[in-house]
Amino acid sequence: MVVKNDYSNIMLQIKMYFYDHATIRKRKIISKKKGLK
Repeated sequence: MVVKNDYSNIMLQIKMYFYDHATIRKRKIISKKKGLK
């Protein structure tokens, strides 16, 4: 149970990390588009 819980915790952290990275990239792209206009 403890090992399973730790594993799911790590997976959640990885998902959140990638999600944060994706949103930061999207914001950078949006700001670049606004800069061009």
